[in-house]
Amino acid sequence: MDTHPKDLAILHELSITLRFCDAFAESLAISARMAELDPSHRPALLWGRFDNPRLVIVVGRANSGLASAALTRLTSRFHQRGYSVCFFPYDPSHPNDALARSLAAFLDLRYGQPTLLLAHSKGAIISTMAAGHEAVSAIIGLGYPFRQPRQPDEPERTSHLCAVTKPLLVIQGTDDCYGNAEAARRYPLSASTRIVSVESDHSYNRITESDYARCAAEIEEILADDVSPVAA
Repeated sequence: MDTHPKDLAILHELSITLRFCDAFAESLAISARMAELDPSHRPALLWGRFDNPRLVIVVGRANSGLASAALTRLTSRFHQRGYSVCFFPYDPSHPNDALARSLAAFLDLRYGQPTLLLAHSKGAIISTMAAGHEAVSAIIGLGYPFRQPRQPDEPERTSHLCAVTKPLLVIQGTDDCYGNAEAARRYPLSASTRIVSVESDHSYNRITESDYARCAAEIEEILADDVSPVAA
């Protein structure tokens, strides 16, 4: 099916506008339509270019139509630092391992260039499962869902974490129903994992300025190791 580039451009602009309005479900639906029209099109770019040596891929909380205020703020922070920002849209009904393979295929398009993953909730599981990909430089996860509320442990959520060798920063809320920072330490975490406890529930919409400053300081340490050049 032939598609005029202008048509895709209009859809792309609408998709990005909806993201800014926190209408993620509508935005992802448009992205899916764009992929049908032209599978080679990458509609998930929010800021910058996909071939920027500095790229952040946001693997969000796709089972919620609400955007996380903390995730949005961090995304803006990376953009201000010269990073391009790209969303990885996915169907949350698919198994985590299948989604991780899809993310790895998406990362293949980076041809080994360092790429930082910024994730929330289920997105953090997917990102850590794909941590072995050569393009992944580090992972920042908000609200890792260690276990379903009031449900027994599911090893498939956490058993791979001990093998993560890339820097992994987990920002975990004290009132996160999927496990707080103290509970997180019961799981087999690797030496490259750091946990920061903040006052928040699983939405991460009301992180205090002092907690945000601590998280920002931890992130700066990760960015200090990123020596990739800023795109012109």
